[in-house]
Amino acid sequence: AYDPQERRLYLFGGTDNSGDTNDLWVYEVASDAWTRLNPNGAAPRARHGHTLNFDPVRRQLLVVAGQASSLFGDVWSYDIARNTLQQLAANRTGPSDRYGHS
Repeated sequence: AYDPQERRLYLFGGTDNSGDTNDLWVYEVASDAWTRLNPNGAAPRARHGHTLNFDPVRRQLLVVAGQASSLFGDVWSYDIARNTLQQLAANRTGPSDRYGHS
């Protein structure tokens, strides 16, 4: 998810050589550097096939659904200024669990 105001690109989760991840990274365009973030609060389960969206009004990232050993239908927010993660919606409280959506 891209923040055009700060010129930062955020990356959450995905799959690497060890399996699914739930790490959060930021790429600073100006300095051409990646930094791993360590937010406060409970983290979403590791996943891939989710969406990560940037909310420019609230200055938050939103992680939606995805999959690992099962499908997810949850929603999480990351508050950039506070460096905190928070679950907004649990599985099965909205659309059915899914991955690969847009």
